[in-house]
Parts: sequence; C-alpha cells; structure tokens
Amino acid sequence: MIQSFRIEIILPSPNACWLPNPHAASHKASLSRLLDYCDHLHILIGRLRTMQRSISRLDIVFKFGNGYLNREDAFPTAQFLLRPFRRLHNVANPSLLSIAIQDPHGYVELLTPDQAPTPTSTRFGVFLDHLYGLMTSSQPSPELPVFKAYWQLTRLLLYMKEHYRHTDPKIRKIARLLYSARYIREVEDCSGFRAIWNQVVETWTDCLHEYVDFQRNMALSIDAIHGTIQNGL
Repeated sequence: MIQSFRIEIILPSPNACWLPNPHAASHKASLSRLLDYCDHLHILIGRLRTMQRSISRLDIVFKFGNGYLNREDAFPTAQFLLRPFRRLHNVANPSLLSIAIQDPHGYVELLTPDQAPTPTSTRFGVFLDHLYGLMTSSQPSPELPVFKAYWQLTRLLLYMKEHYRHTDPKIRKIARLLYSARYIREVEDCSGFRAIWNQVVETWTDCLHEYVDFQRNMALSIDAIHGTIQNGL
C-alpha cells in the first residue's frame, strides 16, 4: 500500500573517475562498479513496476564520497545512474532532491539555485526534464530491443556455463563481451550490441567446430582400437 518512496544512491570514495568511458583501461574498474549499480537499480525498478497502484511520490538522492570535489564529474555520473528510471511511468511526483559531494567538512549540495549554470549542468537539466516526462507519463515508454536482448544474452551465458568450464577461454571471451554489452545496454547502442552479438555467435560456432572435430577424432580412435581388437585378439 506504500505509494511514496525515497531512493538514496550512495557512492563511496572512488579509486578513479566514475565517468563512463569504456575505452579507457584506467576507468574499467570504476565503470564496472557503475554498471553494477545500474543492475541493482534495474532490479529495484522492476519491483516498482509490478505495483498495482501508481507511485504518488518518488524522491531520489545522490551522495558522492570524498573525492568528488569536481561538480563537472558528478552530473554526468548521476545522469548515467538515472537512466534506469526511464522504465518507470505513472509516477505523480518524481523529484531529484539532492546531489551532494562529501568534503572534509561534510556534504556540499550541488542542486542549489545560486549555482551558476555550466554546459554540463545545463545538459543535465535537459536530461532531467526528459526523464520526468517519461516517469510521469501514463503510458510506459517502449522497451528497446537492446535491453531485452541483453538479459537474453545473460541467460544464454549462464546456460553455457552450466555445460562448459568457467575457465574455458571461449566462455571467458563471451563473459568479457557481456561486460561490454552492459554499457551498450545503458546507452541504447543497438548497432554496438549487434556487433557484440555477432562476436558471440562466432565464438559459439568455434565451440561447435571444436566439438565436431573432437567427435570425429574420437570416432577414428575408437574405430582403430576396434579394428585392432577384431583382427588381433
């Protein structure tokens, strides 16, 4: 029966910049943690979507740990973590209450009316208006195929791991592709996901070819042993 929620997203002190950049090796660990946050948010939002009654109020709060003294970094990171909320609708009053950065004296609030606008904060404001429009709509936004395909790929990988060793190089390669697919899922890059899928199919085809070769070699060995037994024993 609860219709009002407050979601706090707390990011601890980073070892590196949180800004999503899948091509920078130094950012890979930080990006992976961001994507872990997105996974958890998608699970939470999936539960909120099952509610029979509409949400009357949804407050969102960001708290960045010590190390986020540059507000220009905080806004793109918050925007990235807000993307999963696009799946919600029928929210009467969504509100981003706070983006706060910790410093030695406490938390510094970034969403204050006296802050001078910057290109980064202006882009963030445009994104936020669009997000509120999706969340307050009476109709759910259409779910992109890339999102559904990602979860299908996840289930496929789990199924493959049940039949192959986790240490198998080809299974590990597909697992690495799944990591890249997580980022592509969030930025809705359909062409990028198609390229990853082609690599998955190619890797799986290699697995099948290896298995066929193994069967053929086993059959030849069995025939040879059988011939020796029949002729010499």
